[in-house]
Amino acid sequence: MIDRAEPAQRRRERALEADLTLGQHFATAVAAEPGFALVAVGGYGRSELSPFSDLDVVLLHHPGLDDDHVREVAEAIWYPMWDGNVALDHSVRDTRKMREAATTDHRAAMGMLDARVIAGEAELVTTLRSEVLADWRRDARRRVGEVRDARNARIERTGWLAHSAVPDLEESGGGLRDTIVLRALVATWLIDVPREESESLRRSLLDVRDALH
Repeated sequence: MIDRAEPAQRRRERALEADLTLGQHFATAVAAEPGFALVAVGGYGRSELSPFSDLDVVLLHHPGLDDDHVREVAEAIWYPMWDGNVALDHSVRDTRKMREAATTDHRAAMGMLDARVIAGEAELVTTLRSEVLADWRRDARRRVGEVRDARNARIERTGWLAHSAVPDLEESGGGLRDTIVLRALVATWLIDVPREESESLRRSLLDVRDALH
């Protein structure tokens, strides 16, 4: 019998190892300067890092900081990671623009719901995440419609996981993307799901993806 805890533990260990490396580069780039935070989003934000997965990271900062200085800080973090052949899905945003993006793009909002502080000013992240969650719930009826339409279009392109000979574990209907949709819908307070069952199925899909990777 396969130990279900083992692949989950390995995902957490990969995320922790990435945290330590990014945290060191952040400390070198920022020192004790306030106004910056390095944030993990997506699967990395959930500490679910599969083998060879990109690191989804955002350098978050106060809106008033100088653009050139922010760029220098970002490059001091990204370049050592690239030199180490680490695949990054990275961005740089101030808190105001990040919230604005979340109000217009449901994918950005869903990503922020799973945001996790790696290093830096944690209050930047907790405040922003609280604001995004409040906006998500306030506009829930509209956002649910957006999520539904985007999901239908995605399944039209990729088909259903259960019906495909070679399914896309991430994007197919019933795949990992849908598990994130469920989490975001539950966060609206309009919808509930059988959490124990859905979480078990989600972990099974993650285990399969890890094996394939």
